[in-house]
Amino acid sequence: MPSRTVVGLCAVVVVAFGLLAVEHGFALAAGRRDLFSQLLAWLVSDAFVFGPDSLLRSVQPYYDAAYVRIGLHMALGGTAVSLGALQFVPALRRRWRRLHRVTGFIVWVATGASMLMGMAYLVFVPMQHAASGPAFYLGLWALDLLTVFLLWQAVAAAIARDFRSHMVWMAMVYAALLTAPMLRVDWWIAGLLSDFNLRVLNLTTGAFVFLQTTLLMGLWLTRVGDRDLPARKAGDSVWPRWLVLGISAVTALSAFQEGLLTPQGIADVFSAWRSSGDKLPVGYGACWALSTIAAMATVPRNWKCLLDGQRPGPVLTCATLGVALAAAGIGMHADPTVPAHLASGWFLVSYAAFLVIGLALAHRAAPATTGRNAWGLTTLAALWLPSQLPVLLVLGLSVGTTFAEAMTQALVNGVGGVIVAGLATGFGAKLRFLVTLNRRRPALDAKAAASA
Repeated sequence: MPSRTVVGLCAVVVVAFGLLAVEHGFALAAGRRDLFSQLLAWLVSDAFVFGPDSLLRSVQPYYDAAYVRIGLHMALGGTAVSLGALQFVPALRRRWRRLHRVTGFIVWVATGASMLMGMAYLVFVPMQHAASGPAFYLGLWALDLLTVFLLWQAVAAAIARDFRSHMVWMAMVYAALLTAPMLRVDWWIAGLLSDFNLRVLNLTTGAFVFLQTTLLMGLWLTRVGDRDLPARKAGDSVWPRWLVLGISAVTALSAFQEGLLTPQGIADVFSAWRSSGDKLPVGYGACWALSTIAAMATVPRNWKCLLDGQRPGPVLTCATLGVALAAAGIGMHADPTVPAHLASGWFLVSYAAFLVIGLALAHRAAPATTGRNAWGLTTLAALWLPSQLPVLLVLGLSVGTTFAEAMTQALVNGVGGVIVAGLATGFGAKLRFLVTLNRRRPALDAKAAASA
């Protein structure tokens, strides 16, 4: 009963937010204050929402100039969030399949159109004038593009009648959509517990909100979704062995560079952009680097074991805890006077919590019906975060961000991809273009043999 109560309360919050988001779109068109902003002002303070340094005042000129784009983005996104909640109730899906399909089609269209309107708004707004600055702006771009990709995978899986893949991909789509209501809840809690204004809190809470929502939807898959559809045979991973080992090697090299060499002033490839305050603390950096390298050294054995449903080995377990400890230590020593440093710090503390929770679930939860240790694979994939940093740092710096802003968006955007990859692998989702190629291969081979 308590778990059902929690789920029910979450559903009420999600649906209520969806309706408030729809109302926000109409409020922009009417040129009046939206209900959610008024509610947040009542819950925290009027100055927090409408004060001279508030987030709303900084974005309002762009909202007014592009109210159609941002209004449609919010209204359609709110529709997708509200109706999407119904798609994850197994009883409704089993009893009213036609309703599930019709509602699902509306969610697909609303989600896709909302993301397109969101990107159209981002094109209109200069990066330096975006809400909470360049790091948040680049994070919005990454989230929009990731949502479109996940939606494409979910639709393709449904067309192919691969309902397990469809369920997993839609759970990830909904995790992306849930960042909007979860971010507002985080505003409220952080606004009550801290003295930071909403512009800063939007950046800092936005840094870890996707970790929260993927954890929630991953738990839904573990407790509900995975058991609601027929099992899929374990089989081999869609990941080629060379790719798994390659990502692990890049992860170890990146951690060695950032955690051991750069804090000592050795071979810093970003020295032209990085100040001394952007470097990791020597002790925590070394702990993070050595723990990451130790974890990556176990990948050849542990990846296969996790695919077979076994628990993480003792070395991987200890190394993961070492990474979590180092990440939390680095995060808690972040400079609170620099918003980008503060956001990276809050992210790293949340990332550490995600690793610990994922590791606990990997040791306690039963294997998924795929026969795989889903949370073990997800936690291991999360350790690949350093492999994403070099490219994303270059991307951020190339568009004119500071190094601190580039690092914030690299952490946030990098972790989303690796965690989604881990969950998809653990719960048996397939990439449709890979499956299509595999299905065509026998026909192509037969045709080649006949022509010979």
